[in-house]
Amino acid sequence: MFAQERGWSLQDESQMRPGVVETLAINICAPDQPVLVVNEIYWLFRPEVIDGVPIPPRSPAIRFVLYGDAPESVWQPVAADMVAMLETRWANRVRFRDENSYLTDRRPAFLKPKL
Repeated sequence: MFAQERGWSLQDESQMRPGVVETLAINICAPDQPVLVVNEIYWLFRPEVIDGVPIPPRSPAIRFVLYGDAPESVWQPVAADMVAMLETRWANRVRFRDENSYLTDRRPAFLKPKL
């Protein structure tokens, strides 16, 4: 919906392998715009280690990343629109990362105050 409303491209490579893994892999982009990426993996059989690498517990959060070589005047309105849409759908559940990558309720300064 976010991509469609803006005429952006949407690539959804999400997969589900019953009993094994669910992946959420979505990219949304447009020329001269930042790229939005959602990429989460949920191992359903929950191994503790894969190839010697510990698997963290499943997180209740889904992270999205906005990146690209775009000035603040381009990426901040896109981020604000995405946050507004998420807050409409999931009231009181949207969180942000601080400068140390910890989850926080503190909104970035460029966002309007939450009503």
